[in-house]
Amino acid sequence: MLDAPGRTDFVRYVVLIFKLLIIPIGLGVLATEVVNDPRLGLANMDPRALVAALVINQVALLLFAVRMQLALRVFGVVLTVAQSLRVHLQSMFYFFVLPMTVGLEVARFTKIRNMIGDKANAGALTYALLADRLVGALAALILAFALLPFIDLKSLIGWGGSAPWFLWGAAGIGVALLLSVRNRIRRHMKEVLDLCRSGRRGLAASFVVAILTHCCFAFGIHLAAVGANVQIGFLQTLFAISAAMLFVVFPVSFAGVTPVEAAGLGVLVAMGIPVDQAAIFVLLSYLAKLVAAFEGGGWEMYEGGGHASRLFFAKDKPKP
Repeated sequence: MLDAPGRTDFVRYVVLIFKLLIIPIGLGVLATEVVNDPRLGLANMDPRALVAALVINQVALLLFAVRMQLALRVFGVVLTVAQSLRVHLQSMFYFFVLPMTVGLEVARFTKIRNMIGDKANAGALTYALLADRLVGALAALILAFALLPFIDLKSLIGWGGSAPWFLWGAAGIGVALLLSVRNRIRRHMKEVLDLCRSGRRGLAASFVVAILTHCCFAFGIHLAAVGANVQIGFLQTLFAISAAMLFVVFPVSFAGVTPVEAAGLGVLVAMGIPVDQAAIFVLLSYLAKLVAAFEGGGWEMYEGGGHASRLFFAKDKPKP
């Protein structure tokens, strides 16, 4: 068996191999899947709209990081905006390469623990990350309901017999998930409520940022969609993004594809968007998230390079 120093060196080498070899392979696989996506042939993108959409998407990613930072601070977990952005981007990479959204949650938890060390209480950090997710979901829910009177969903009536059972099935799964964790929620509810009361200003600020984040993300998708000749208004875009985002509660994903994409396609078709244009729109929203995954993977490789240089240079230094 390896002794403690030997085990530490072994773990370091495994991490380096993962960051400098496995991650580039993963990024290559994701890039290949995107290039081979048949929906790309349906889009004729205006380069200026694409550049503008990418810039707005970067602002949205920064707002995502600010939202998480504010939610974490309520629970005593303090990060800088740069650290929060790094965690968000890197966790998005694992969201794409690992199934069932487990990569996103585990990556965030692990990376934050590594950043702040013994200062991170596991329970408080878990509550903080859950609060961040709930704030984002609540913001999406409120936006969807606020926009509903301005959205024409008459075509939902003729959307076929599959819509009712799909919606009822989704609702049933959601209720089952809540019931399965109700005992754990009840045990910790008082502690969580006390923390939320004491940090309600921080949560309110996080909620405001979450609203801005959804609007900014939707604006970037709208610019890209208009540049791809998708006939859709901004309010329709914001409603579709917000309504679909509610399905993030289902912890199912494969290569970053989740029930959010299926729900988004359904909402767009219900609004009267042709199926081919709705497919392009969903692809654009998927690619916007994929941008974050590539940036996070690149950040992981950069960190791996830094660790490798420190490790090997330290070995080359003469011993006193």
